Formats: sequence, C-alpha cells, structure tokens
Amino acid sequence: MKLVAKVRGEVPILVEAMKEIKGSARLVKGATIVELPQAVKVERKTMPYMRLHDGLRVGKDDIVEIVEHVSEGEVTGFTVARDISRVIPDTYTIPAPVQALPHHLELEITEHGGGMTGTGSGTVVCGEHGERLRPFRVPQGGHLANGVHAYFAVREPGCVTVTGFRLSWDVRIERVNVERDGNAARIATTEVWYGDLRELPSMYSEFEAAAKAASDKGDCYHCRHVHFAI
Repeated sequence: MKLVAKVRGEVPILVEAMKEIKGSARLVKGATIVELPQAVKVERKTMPYMRLHDGLRVGKDDIVEIVEHVSEGEVTGFTVARDISRVIPDTYTIPAPVQALPHHLELEITEHGGGMTGTGSGTVVCGEHGERLRPFRVPQGGHLANGVHAYFAVREPGCVTVTGFRLSWDVRIERVNVERDGNAARIATTEVWYGDLRELPSMYSEFEAAAKAASDKGDCYHCRHVHFAI
C-alpha cells in the first residue's frame, strides 16, 4: 500500500517543482499524480568515541556535534552526536506545491495472494460498504502465481480489505483509512471482524460477497486471477 496525491488538471509546472525537491510526479488525462514521500523522524543519538590519535575519523557524514572529555589536561575521549533519520511506517508528507493546489489523496492498494499446498492467504479489496471496485491495472504477464492480481486507486477516506486463508473458513475484515494531520497523512488499518465466514454477523452482511471471494482466493492454488472487482 502507498499514498499518492491526485491534483486536478494536468500541471506540468508541478512536475518540475517536484523534481526540484527530489520528488516525483506524472501527468495523466485530466490530472497530475504526485508520489508522496514517506515521513521521516529525526532523532539525535549520542555515543562515546575513544580514539585519541590526531583526527577523529568516525566515517559518517551525519555528525552534528563532537564533545571532548578532558581530565587533568588530557583528552580522555569524545562524545559524538548524530542525527539519525527514521522512516515513520505508513505515514507520508504532503509537499507544499501539492497543498497549494486542489487535490485529494488516493490509496493505492492491491488484490493479491492465493493458496499453496498447506498454507497461504488471499486478500481482496472492496468499498466502504462492501461494493466491488474497478482496478486501474490488472497484470497480464510476469509472475502471477500468488502475486498481485489487481491494482486499485481508492479516494480518501479509504476502503475495506478482506483476507481468506487456505483450508480454513476464517476471514479477516479490515478497514483501511487515510487520516490527515496538517501536512502529513497516515494509512490507518483497523480490524473490523475476524472469524468463521459461516458465522459472519448480520451487522457485517454487506461484506459477505467480498468475504466469500477472499475465502475462495485463499483456497485458490497458485492463484493467478482477480476474484473480486468490477
């Protein structure tokens, strides 16, 4: 899964603006698709460094501070501080050039998987109320066995996925939503229900067709095709 921004209209200047900030965007009919960068958290870490010979060679470019430790007029060691960048899972940054234009976010998500000899699982995608969705791409070649069989672009707030398992009636229904917070957006996955398909509560009956398709996909040996889509 990943998030992209869909900007209204074909905007070549936005493609150039994204290149300048080392981003990526492409023109499609009537819109501009922007690949959103994953959000990064910078943490400052300190650690001792004991090499006392001339020239401190740590071998990193991210050193932001070096502190000498002196005892009785002699250097006894160093403390090195580094800024370490960590990717925040399932969280993306909406670049300023995108925020300035009419846009919405889309979740790119896949139908994938299938059964193997004694294990395996298959996942299908449906709308918020269990409806079938239209994929923007269905692979016709390459490695299809238990791979990706359909690509969907779902407008925020999101969609639902259902996973079925090989040689089992169990299914897992999960809601996948896009949550915005300022210039950041997060993919939030919440389990709706897990259990035996034959005991699906009536309150979730709108997902019954998708759940049956997911169960079939999980049992589909070396699955190579789409089970639930328009």
